[in-house]
Amino acid sequence: MAAAIINQQGQLLAVRRRDNGHWEPPGGVLELDETIQAGLVREVLEETGMRVEPEALTGVYKNMRRGIIALVFRCHIIDGEPHATNEVREVAWLPPDEVQQRMHEAYATRLLDALDSRPPAVRAHDGLCRPSKSPERPASGPRGGSLDLPPRPGWRDLAGRCWHADPSRKHSTNQPGARADRWPGRLRRGDAVGTRAARRPLQVENQHKHRIGGVGVDVPRRGWRLVAGVVVMLVALVVVGRLQGGNLPEGDAAGSQPTTSTVPTDATPVASGLAVAGRVALPGQPAAVAVGEGALWVLLEHGTLLRVDPDRHQVTGRLELGAPTGPLAVGAGAVWVGNGQATATARVDPVRLRVTARFGGYVLAVAHGVLWSYCCRRGYQPMGFSRIDAQTLRPRPPLVVTDALGRRQPVGRLAVGTDAVWTQTPEDERLWRVPLAGGPARAVRVPGTGYGLAADAGAVWVLSGTDPSGSERDRTGRLWRLDQRTGKVTAATPLPDLAPSRAVGPVIGGGAVWLGGPHSGGLHDSGILVRVDPGSGRVAGWLRGPGWLVQDVLAAGPRELWAATAGPELLDVVPA
Repeated sequence: MAAAIINQQGQLLAVRRRDNGHWEPPGGVLELDETIQAGLVREVLEETGMRVEPEALTGVYKNMRRGIIALVFRCHIIDGEPHATNEVREVAWLPPDEVQQRMHEAYATRLLDALDSRPPAVRAHDGLCRPSKSPERPASGPRGGSLDLPPRPGWRDLAGRCWHADPSRKHSTNQPGARADRWPGRLRRGDAVGTRAARRPLQVENQHKHRIGGVGVDVPRRGWRLVAGVVVMLVALVVVGRLQGGNLPEGDAAGSQPTTSTVPTDATPVASGLAVAGRVALPGQPAAVAVGEGALWVLLEHGTLLRVDPDRHQVTGRLELGAPTGPLAVGAGAVWVGNGQATATARVDPVRLRVTARFGGYVLAVAHGVLWSYCCRRGYQPMGFSRIDAQTLRPRPPLVVTDALGRRQPVGRLAVGTDAVWTQTPEDERLWRVPLAGGPARAVRVPGTGYGLAADAGAVWVLSGTDPSGSERDRTGRLWRLDQRTGKVTAATPLPDLAPSRAVGPVIGGGAVWLGGPHSGGLHDSGILVRVDPGSGRVAGWLRGPGWLVQDVLAAGPRELWAATAGPELLDVVPA
């Protein structure tokens, strides 16, 4: 769910997240015991420092690949001024055209829909026909004004039609010869109720007020008829499928099993130097993956922890922890799972799959027998790292970042090396080396904006980009290798095919450095995995496939990389 907050100048409030640097509307995920309104108010307060009140539902959006439904409400400010917090690094009021430039289309659409005073939009994004940037759409007037919104390319309306990326083509991909007839006062082919597809006000009579989550919205009767028709069709398809499944032989009707071979299809990845050695089907979308304690660990978004045999590609155990969950860390003889709110962590026995302890806070990393997390906040900004003994769960003195002049410095991403901790805040080009034995931190500068950080026994790896737009067409990505002791740059690897601001990694394992994310070369809806040789600093292999190929989850094992897809499944990627 998200909030659309509009000021008197018609600008929309947007936040830039600390974890990935993306611009998005303020919002988040409901807790189990929360109402929709209470959860929205809480999320906006946590991200912007403001108290708001929801006014009306402006849109319902479904990610067809991940099965996530998002609700967006127009809200007004009750108290407070927007400012950066521990969850967001920047807050800004953006005009509609700048919203389109800075945000991914999925998020920009949700905010732009809120400028329209017509009934709520109902949209579905299938994850395949990914939209390109739309041309500028002039807004008329402040709050409650209207936008001239053409059909969203890559978005599906209630009839399931997918719009072309070319905004000048008004017909749908499912009806290539359809003509946008302009019939006054009625829907024309290519229009869809609730999609903001009409280029003029829709004149639909017999509107009734419905209550959605305690908020009154006007919904056209025709829209509900269309929804009802779609539901009836889906139910019929399920019934027919079950009848057909019952007539199949027992072996054909059985559930799918993980396989160690790929099936040649249009979605088969294209690779050079890499190969898919196996796949693990998952019962839900993964939120985090980690390798350690003799197994592959997968934390699903709904709160289930899975133990996977990495050689047989099979799930060997599961533990229900409840949602929300995360982060996930493995080490020191246990699996460490946070509760998603940064308030508590569960220690899980990796053999018996039982929770053996719970304590406050959450775990970013496990290294040197210590659980690492953030601490020592100044306002919302952490200024150091807490350390907890992994065996006794007793706190150790925190590690505070202090420069040579005795000034405390904020911390961000964390990478624990052999004799030092490395950290970098998202908006700073400086990288801080903090000695584990104590003493002042030393600043190391890496060109561009930092997007990823990792360390091993041999080096420190930093992913950065110099394109200020941070778009998916950014071809300035570069992976830097730094000496652990001196911080001197020893190698620089250009990554022109990987959009650095949307990338995941670097992650280290299997004798390589791995990265993944959207393809930056203009290939429509394409994702890419990259393997870098740590010795030479050169790209040693790549694997490219559909956009759903690479989600925000990567983990490296002793011989392979595990990449989550929107299947949902895990790919076992190895050198060819």
